[in-house]
Parts: sequence; structure tokens; C-alpha cells
Amino acid sequence: MKIKWKIVLVFASLIVAAITVINVLYYFNISRFIENEHINQLSGYSKTGYQLLDNKYPGDWKVEGEKLYKGDILLNDNYEFVDGFAKDANIQVTIFLGDTRITTSIKDAQAKRLVGTQASDIVVNKVLTHNEDYLGKASIVGREALTYYVPIQNSDGTAIGMWFVGIYLDDIGAQIIKVVTTSIIVSAVILMAGCLITYIIGNTIGIGFNKIRTDLEDFENGKFNHSFNIKYMNRKDEIGAISKSYSNMQTHIKSIILSIKEEILKIERSSEESLLSVNEVYNNIENISVTTEELSAGMEETAASTQEMNASIHNMESEVDEVARKAEQGENIVKEIKKRAEQLQQEAQESHKNTMDIFESTSENLRNSIKKSSAIEEIKALSQSILHITNQTNMLALNASIESARAGEAGKGFAVVAHEIGNLAVNSKEAATQIENITTEVSEAVKALVKDAATLLDYVEHTVIEDYGVLVHTGEQYYTDANTVNEMVTEIKRISDQLQTSIHYVKQAIQEVAAASNQGAEGASVISEKSTSIVTQTEEVVKQTQANKESVDVLNEMVQFFQI
Repeated sequence: MKIKWKIVLVFASLIVAAITVINVLYYFNISRFIENEHINQLSGYSKTGYQLLDNKYPGDWKVEGEKLYKGDILLNDNYEFVDGFAKDANIQVTIFLGDTRITTSIKDAQAKRLVGTQASDIVVNKVLTHNEDYLGKASIVGREALTYYVPIQNSDGTAIGMWFVGIYLDDIGAQIIKVVTTSIIVSAVILMAGCLITYIIGNTIGIGFNKIRTDLEDFENGKFNHSFNIKYMNRKDEIGAISKSYSNMQTHIKSIILSIKEEILKIERSSEESLLSVNEVYNNIENISVTTEELSAGMEETAASTQEMNASIHNMESEVDEVARKAEQGENIVKEIKKRAEQLQQEAQESHKNTMDIFESTSENLRNSIKKSSAIEEIKALSQSILHITNQTNMLALNASIESARAGEAGKGFAVVAHEIGNLAVNSKEAATQIENITTEVSEAVKALVKDAATLLDYVEHTVIEDYGVLVHTGEQYYTDANTVNEMVTEIKRISDQLQTSIHYVKQAIQEVAAASNQGAEGASVISEKSTSIVTQTEEVVKQTQANKESVDVLNEMVQFFQI
């Protein structure tokens, strides 16, 4: 049953119950009231009629035989007054002579007046015997009536008859029924008006509730894209309060759903970007792993090369020691030559002059070349290889740092290793650069030394030997040449000592490069292992990211149920 009919039914039931109780009480009260009112009216009518009769027919009441007179007027069968008064007052009127009706307005079913009939013994006893008024109910021609009897007295106060006024109880009942009927009609009108008003109110409430029910059904179906009727929201009753509450709830739910949709889009985009990034990281990690393995192999090759370089430096050191020893022997020989040259000083002046010209030019070149001969060409080639490897190592360390930063927390350990590799690469590069510089200088010095030595040997072969005979005769020149050779041998010994020191430094640097290469190889192995672990973890991250994306798709499909 709809709420409006429930309201109408409840209100109608209450009205019916109230009207029923009121009408029942009204019936009994109005019955008593009308009856009392008629009693009072009968008393008043009795007095009024008796007074009118006395005024109409002045004189005393008297009886002459079977006839009753008022003054000189015979009242037996005199219907003028009783009919007129009965009609005016809408009552029944009778005049008794003793206990017998002599004139009356009462008629039977055949319209015959009830003249000659007697009153009841109770009335006669009360009125005629005791000379008192009688008020009560009596049966008249089979009809119950409310009656009022007054004794008619003669001049000496003796009751000689009775003055009667009465009204049938069914007439009173008809009046009561009329009043009650009117009351019932009014009650029915009130009931119908109340039902109509209640229906209107219930219908208004029902429409409001139906609107709310319709809106809630829309909510149930996920439709949040309509607005509540302002008319219902502006109402000051519960419907308005409920409408406002549901409107506020709709606004909040719409806001929540919109926020959820926005967050779903963000999560979806983030998941897609994360999936792409993780896949990229995964691919880069695999590349890094391969590169790290190559780097490890390169480091191992570098270590092997440095070992070979170390052996070469060791051989070079032995050769330089031999040069120093030969220089020392040459110094002793030069001393002997100097002694012999003293004897040939005079003969050797001319040769001395020629020899000094060539020697000064060649000696200067040879001295400069020997200063630069602290490295060898092979060391230069190896140092360039080391420098190339360190550059690659530095680039790999930089790429590893970038990829570890993209990996976030999972790449912190990898970032530390990448940083250490970068530092190792920088140190290796610096050492390799120093080696390359030294090697370049040594290479240039050796080339110049070879050239100057060739010039010197050419001079000795073609000039000194050919002029040897002349030098024998020119002691001064021979003596000068001996001094020159002594200085050259001394210089060679000094340069040999410097070369030994440089070779020692180069050897130490190569050993450091070898150690760094070994450490780099070990670090590269660790990086390779870490890269393998990161690849495994990255695969798991890819799976989790894909699962998150699937969950976001399911959540997005659920949220699409709501229409905002």
C-alpha cells in the first residue's frame, strides 16, 4: 500500500472513530437536551396557552352538568382555540372536564378526534385528586408522548378539569434524528473533507517520497548525473530535509567517485609508465650485465698486458744497468786515453777543433734526447690501451649510475658499486695519462738518441778513425777529445741513473695499474652478479606492475558503473 493511502486510511480511521464517539455522545446528550428542552417548552406552552385561553375567554371556569364553561363560552366540542394553538406551537392540546376530553386536537388514524376518552388513573390522581401539575410520559392513541397536565380550577379552587399540552415522543425522536442526521452529514462532510485534505497532504508527501524513491533507484543503478528538484529541497518538512540530505550525499558521492576516477587514471598512467620504465630498466640491466662481463674480460686482459709490460720494464731496467756498467768502464778507458792524449796534445789541436764543432752540435742533441729517454714506445702503446679501457670503464660506470638511479631502492647497492668503478676508472685514467706522457717523452728521447748516436758513430767512423793518425800527432786535440768523451760518458752514466729512476716509477705505476685492473675485474664480476640479481628482481617488479595494472582496469570498470 502506498504511503498516501496509508496516511488517508489512518487519518480517516481516526476521524471516523472521533466522529463516532462524538456522535454517540452527541446523540445521548442531544436527546436529553431536546427532551429537557421540550419539557421546558411544554411548561412554557402550557402556561402560555392557558393564559391565551384565559384572555380569549375571560371569566371563571364552571361546570354545568356535563358541560364546561369559561365565562360564558362553552368549551365542549370547541376546537377553534385548541387547533389554533396546537398548530402554532406544533403540539397537541386537550381540555378535560374531570377526566374526560371535551375538546382536543388529537386525532386517531381515521382523523377522528379523541373526544370522550379518559385520562390515565395516575394523571387523574395527581392532577384532579391532589390538584397538582403532572409531567410525564403517556400513551396517546398507541403513541408515546411527553405530556404536561395542569388542573383547571373553579372560583373556589376546586379542580374541575385539566389543561393538557403534549408532544409525541416520535416527533421528539424525529427532531433528535434530524439533528443527529445533520450532525452525521456534517461529520461525513468533515470526514470527506478531511480525507480529501489528507489525500492531498498524503499525495504531496507521497509524491515527495516517490521522487526520493525514484532518485534512490537511480542511485542504485549508478546514476548520479541528475539533480534533486529544488521545490522539494526548499520544503521545510522532513521531505525537504531528506531531499537536502540526499542531495548532499549525492554531491559527496559524486566528488568521491570523481576523485576515484582521477586517481584511477593517475594510477593507470603511472602503471603504464612504470611498466615501460621497468621494461627499459630490465633491458638496460641486461645490457649492463653483458657490458660488465665484457668489462671484466677487458680488465683481465689489461692485467695480463700490465704483467707483460712489467716484464718488459724489468728487461729494460737490466739493459739500463748494463749501459751504466759500460759507461763506468768507458770512463776508465777514457782516463787512459786522456793520459795518452796528453802526449799528443799538440798534434791533436787541429783535430780537436773539428771534433769539438761536431761534438758540440751532436752532444747537445744527444743530451736532450737522453733526458727524454725515460720510457719506451711499447709502454706508450700499452698506456694508450689502458687509457682507452679506463674511458670505457668510466662511461660504463656513468651509465650504471644512471640506471641505478632509475631503479630506485633496488639500485642503491648497484649505485655504490658503479661509483667505486667510476673512481677506479678516474684513477686508472690519471695513471694511464701519466704513463702515456712519460712514454711519449721516452719514445721521443729514444728516437733522438738513436739519431744522435748514429750521427756520432758516423762521425767517429768517417772522421775520427780517418783522422786517427792525425790525432796521434796532435795530442792536444786528442787530449781535448778524451775530455769530451769523458764528459759524454759521465753524462751517459748520469742519464742512465735518471732512466733507472724513471723506469722504477714506471714499473711502480704499471704495478698499480695491474692492481687496479685486478680490482676492476673483481668489481666488474660483482657488478655482473648484482646485475643478474637486479634482472631477477626487475622481472618480479614487471609482474607486480602488470598485476597492478590489471587491478586498476578492474577498479576502473567497476567505477564506470556510476554515471556522474
